Amino acid sequence: MATVSDLAKLRIDRDQPPPGLRRAVRRALWLVGAAVLVIGAAAVWLGRGSPTSVQVVTASATGGGGRGGRGGVSVVANGYVVARTKAAVSAGLRPSA
Repeated sequence: MATVSDLAKLRIDRDQPPPGLRRAVRRALWLVGAAVLVIGAAAVWLGRGSPTSVQVVTASATGGGGRGGRGGVSVVANGYVVARTKAAVSAGLRPSA
């Protein structure tokens, strides 16, 4: 019955994951842990400086100015500039007469 003992050796053990998978999971956990440590250290290092002081100033309009001496007129501009015409550039050579 040598064939029965040979067949028993071919049995697949499904209880434990293969060693390559365990090694890959362990390596991934180490890399995630190292990444967390590096990001945490960078956050601590970048946040160690003192906060920047900010001074708030309120602007107010003074004096007359404007057209006709009206003091309450102001201009508010928002958005962007769009050209109305397309510029054409040429060499500008004149034919000789």
